[in-house]
Amino acid sequence: MPDGERRPAPVVCDVPVAHFPLVFPAVRRFIERGLEEGGNCDRYRIEDVLLVLIAGQAKLWVAYVDGEYRAAMCTQIVEYPRCSDCRIWFIAGEKIETWFDDWVREVEAYARAMGCLQLATCGREGWIRKGGGRKVGVEMVKRLRGEP
Repeated sequence: MPDGERRPAPVVCDVPVAHFPLVFPAVRRFIERGLEEGGNCDRYRIEDVLLVLIAGQAKLWVAYVDGEYRAAMCTQIVEYPRCSDCRIWFIAGEKIETWFDDWVREVEAYARAMGCLQLATCGREGWIRKGGGRKVGVEMVKRLRGEP
């Protein structure tokens, strides 16, 4: 991009169910990678994610930068007796520097509007540094059946 020319702002938004037929195939690879890297591949398959999204139990967010989809993320509102969290179910993408800060602003605004106390996720430690959160524990998984 020539000096002085501004790059268009990334589009980071939640995807209405009516747009899934157009958007889902374009971001499927990110969803599959997010499930795998987040340790969710034994808990969910891609078709399960689609069913959860269609049922309105989670939101699909995408980052669209320079005419290309760059990331897919899913969030869920989790209700507890004393508060609600906006849980980042998974996130995967490329060229993170082009969309991550915008995504954080959008998701934080959404979570506040939904009355959430905090954002929460389980993932690699690098997300703590990038997302500005703090480590509060470790998820332990011990397989009880089948192959790892």
